[in-house]
Amino acid sequence: MRARFEAEGDVIAITGGASGIGRALALAAAKAGARVVVLDIDASALATLAKAQPQIVAKHLDVADRTASSGGAWCGSISTAWSGAIRRRCPA
Repeated sequence: MRARFEAEGDVIAITGGASGIGRALALAAAKAGARVVVLDIDASALATLAKAQPQIVAKHLDVADRTASSGGAWCGSISTAWSGAIRRRCPA
């Protein structure tokens, strides 16, 4: 089956990409030839994703933590960014 889009040479960063729609996008983008960087808080899901698709770079990151840094040198110039991570605030 042919990829629905071509991403050869692109670098795609996906937050919240270790599960759900983000995971599906990461797998499809990797299949289409992109270098995919997935950032997620769920270390277990990241490990599972990296095992399923070894060319995906999986990095632990809590986007709600303002002091967290994901670095960036490991991914180079990003072509596309997709944010699947959401921050929920519970009422006090």
